[in-house]
Amino acid sequence: MEIRGDGLCITCGGHGQLITGQTEIPFAELSPRRQEGYLLGRRFHRPTTKPCPDCDGQDHATAAAEPPDYAV
Repeated sequence: MEIRGDGLCITCGGHGQLITGQTEIPFAELSPRRQEGYLLGRRFHRPTTKPCPDCDGQDHATAAAEPPDYAV
């Protein structure tokens, strides 16, 4: 894991999640105001994420970030 000068993981920024794209929010999960916008043609999306392989979000490196142990 590479660490920035402020001590955070450079892979995810230190929050432990990687943004992988966006998915549309289902109509039933929208607030009443957003439902009105949906009926007028607007679509709302939320980012999809996955756990960062290098950082647990608590400034601790995970096993994926550790160099392999080449014991001879």
